[in-house]
Amino acid sequence: MEPTKQVNKEMWKYMLKFALVGAIGFGIGNYIGWDAGILIDSPHHESYSQYGFLIGFIKLSIGFMMSGVVGGFALGLVFKDVKKALLFAFVIAFGMCIGFMTRCVDTAYYNIIAGIIGAFALGLIFKDIKKIILVTFGGMVGIVVGNIIVSDCIIFDAYGYCLFRVILNPMVVYGLIIGLTVGYLKYKDVLKNG
Repeated sequence: MEPTKQVNKEMWKYMLKFALVGAIGFGIGNYIGWDAGILIDSPHHESYSQYGFLIGFIKLSIGFMMSGVVGGFALGLVFKDVKKALLFAFVIAFGMCIGFMTRCVDTAYYNIIAGIIGAFALGLIFKDIKKIILVTFGGMVGIVVGNIIVSDCIIFDAYGYCLFRVILNPMVVYGLIIGLTVGYLKYKDVLKNG
C-alpha cells in the first residue's frame, strides 16, 4: 500500500472511531437528560402553570448538561484516560451551561450558542489557538446541521418521536462532528509524536 493511502486510512480510522463514540455519547446523554427533564416538565404537575418557564429552563439545563457529561466522558475514554474523560465531561457540560444561560434573554438560538461555547471549552483543553478554532468550528457546524435536521423532522407519533430522540437528535450530529474533529487532532498528535 502506498504511504499516502496508509496515512489516510489511519487518519480516517481515528476520526471515525471518535465520531462514532461522540455521536453515541452525546445522543445518549441528550436522551437521558430530556427524559429526566420530561419527568419535571409535566403539564399535569400542579405548579406547572405558575412556574412553567422555570420548569422548562431546568428541563433544558438538564438536557444540555447530561449531553455534555456523557458525550464528553465518552470522547475522553477513547484516549484511554479516565482523568481526561472526566475533564472532557466537566468542560463540555460547563461550557454548554454557560451558553445555555443565553436562554434567559429569550434568544431563539440558545442551543446553537450552547453548542458553540461547549465546543470552545473543549478546544481550550488542547491549548493551541488553531486547535481551539478547529474544535469550535466543528461544534458550530455540528449543532447548526443537527438543528436543521431536527427542524425538517417535526411530525412524529409517540413511537417515532421516541426513536427520533435516540437516533437523530441534534446532539448526535453535534457529537459526530466534534468526534471527527477530536479524532483528527488525536491522529495529528500521534503522527507528530511518532
